[in-house]
Amino acid sequence: MTTIETEFWPFPVSRQELEWPEMQEKVRFLENATQEGCRAFRFGVNNYGVNRDYRTCVVLERGRNRWEIRLSLDEKRQLLAYLSDFSGAGKSLLLWCNGDNVRCILNYSTSI
Repeated sequence: MTTIETEFWPFPVSRQELEWPEMQEKVRFLENATQEGCRAFRFGVNNYGVNRDYRTCVVLERGRNRWEIRLSLDEKRQLLAYLSDFSGAGKSLLLWCNGDNVRCILNYSTSI
């Protein structure tokens, strides 16, 4: 997976950015991923990802309330799905990086 201008967490976030609830949510995701032993990053304008061992996943903004998740194992895509909120997409990424299978991710994603 090729990324442009990848910034690994922790990266600088201005106080002004942190006033926005959306950015607070993204920072929580990055912090949670790091605490769980994943390597968290941001790339592009509003795209985020994590990796751990052979598992990599990203969440891409696809509109105001639409997020695309891509889950990969050994650089082979295992799942591409769309979710309506960043929080659910971020949780799906963390579940994947912590070893859950695609079926588990789909069950979680459809329950939110």
